[in-house]
Amino acid sequence: MNLTQVLQKRAKLINEGDKLYAKGCNLHAEGDKLLARGHKLTDIRNNLIAKGRKLIDEGRQLINEGSKLFNEGSKLIEEGHTLRNEGSNLLTTYLKSTKYELVDFGGFEILLINGVGQYTGIEL
Repeated sequence: MNLTQVLQKRAKLINEGDKLYAKGCNLHAEGDKLLARGHKLTDIRNNLIAKGRKLIDEGRQLINEGSKLFNEGSKLIEEGHTLRNEGSNLLTTYLKSTKYELVDFGGFEILLINGVGQYTGIEL
């Protein structure tokens, strides 16, 4: 190989190297853009995760409050049943030898004893 051929080959290799370098720079710039976009998406994801955790915590608090109210309501319902049963038993005990009937009279409860009605004070 003579000097001219060496210089030509050298120029060709440098030219190819410059092209590869330019292509690498373009890919590097593209990679930077994708990295920046990825970081933005990661930030959005992290914000959504934080909001999701807050919503989960709020949901748990609401569930806890709801459970407490539900349990309290169940106790009150049970107390109400107990009081209703006591009221029914009281009337039965008081009128044990008397024939009586409780009648719905247009949304009000009427106690009939031997055909005579008396308002009980209870709305149905």
